[in-house]
Amino acid sequence: MTSWLFVALSAICAWKVTHREGCTSVIGRWLLACVAACFFLEGYAYSSDVPNVTFETAWHIHSDDSDQFKAVYRVDLDKMQVREIYRTDWTQIQDLAVSPDKNRVAVLVTRLRFIDGEPEVHNRITVIDGEGEIKYEILGASEGVAWSRDGKVLAYTKGVHIEREGFRSTGTFLRDSITGESEKIYDKGLFLHWAAFDKRLYIMNDYEPGEVVVYDAVNHSVNETSYKTINFSPDGKLYWVSNAGADSVHLIATKDGADLTCRYAFLRDRADLGAHLTRWLNDRLLALFDRSGHSFLLDVVNGRTLEIAGNAFVIRGDDIYVSMPNMRIDKIRIDEADVLISEEEGLLAQGHEKD
Repeated sequence: MTSWLFVALSAICAWKVTHREGCTSVIGRWLLACVAACFFLEGYAYSSDVPNVTFETAWHIHSDDSDQFKAVYRVDLDKMQVREIYRTDWTQIQDLAVSPDKNRVAVLVTRLRFIDGEPEVHNRITVIDGEGEIKYEILGASEGVAWSRDGKVLAYTKGVHIEREGFRSTGTFLRDSITGESEKIYDKGLFLHWAAFDKRLYIMNDYEPGEVVVYDAVNHSVNETSYKTINFSPDGKLYWVSNAGADSVHLIATKDGADLTCRYAFLRDRADLGAHLTRWLNDRLLALFDRSGHSFLLDVVNGRTLEIAGNAFVIRGDDIYVSMPNMRIDKIRIDEADVLISEEEGLLAQGHEKD
């Protein structure tokens, strides 16, 4: 409602300006007014603040719902409140991708059913707005979905599940948010990551660590990389990789591919981590979980680890937000976690762990 009011006011202002400049045609003045209003509106839209919210599934939000993996939750970080905004009628939600402006959420949904004793799996992407209203759906999607850094393009992979063979990718696609048209950019692709550090799209081709390629939007080309996964830190200096059992985490330097795991006492010889829940909070803090339900923060700069109550799921400024039982939100201030954060020269620079 505010946006339309802004357009109306902008149009009136533009009308007066065009009249003053000597444009006497009524139609011409209104056309110029509407064009000016569109420019005003565009500037207004891009200058407005992104809402201080995030969107999560039950993978990171504690829910008492028995069907918790069917829901998307909107987390208001200012009010410290969680509410359900969308629920699927399929088997479960696999993953989310949130647009940079927080106005759209691409929800990857899976349906599993048995026909004559054989499993049949279907995936789709349901794109909702910030309040859970469905905007459009993409059928036949696979495991990958990611927004471009400007929010204008949605990348996704498609494929089919072959009986007794598993998933077979049929390609990676880009959907223009304005025109709604999709184009195929690559014949393979499973998981996707649109990186913050170089604004390029990274494509992983298998469930296990292996081939990763990168899409160059300028040259419209797909190029090989030396990376094994796409779990990059926001600054692109590190990425984490797990083993086939997803119970260990290794940290790899993107610059030269060096395995830095031996530098971190917490990660060495661990085989009880729930690697699928691991996520970067910022350039230096990695949230980890073990199979016993314990949560940890690992500072990759100085190598220190802090066990915390609840699931750390996002960081804003000096606050780490943590999901607690019964959908309660708590937060830890960075200065309260100074066992992790320090100004001294870090582990990555020195090459050894601090005491």
